[in-house]
Amino acid sequence: MTAEKEFIPGAYRQHILAGVIIAGPQTVGIDTHGGGPDAKGSHITITFGEQLMITLYDMAAASVYIKAWLANEDQWVFDGLPIEIHTAEGSIGPGLSVRAHGEDRRRTRYDSVSRTAIVRVGSLTWTVRDRLAADSMRDAWRHIAELGPVILGRQAPTPRRRPIPRRR
Repeated sequence: MTAEKEFIPGAYRQHILAGVIIAGPQTVGIDTHGGGPDAKGSHITITFGEQLMITLYDMAAASVYIKAWLANEDQWVFDGLPIEIHTAEGSIGPGLSVRAHGEDRRRTRYDSVSRTAIVRVGSLTWTVRDRLAADSMRDAWRHIAELGPVILGRQAPTPRRRPIPRRR
């Protein structure tokens, strides 16, 4: 299928690639909303520092992020990181909010040239520079792994919306 056939007139289309570089302990906040496994609208919102917020709406989405950080076969990636690196003050850039629904691609790898771990979920990529950052992020995702079944439970994955073409 060509791009011309996929184009929907009048619909705004975008694809954003975002990268987050982390070092040192990460400040993580976790907020839950909902009345339990069958409550409609239940979600978990995680804030990472001042600039990144991810809201998980179903277990499929939660599982993708959890596995990206905690899959047993990828834990060696974080072992190659230095314990701690000296960093200057971080740069303050734009804030990013991710609404995570359903399945997405994930990949975790070690970059031997930069000596960093690369964690990618969909089009969001973390570059992890030291073990302090990796450990605090993995601790947060372990907590989410425990909360997910309680808050999100058996909610069906939310299908991704496709824009409805306007009639002329």
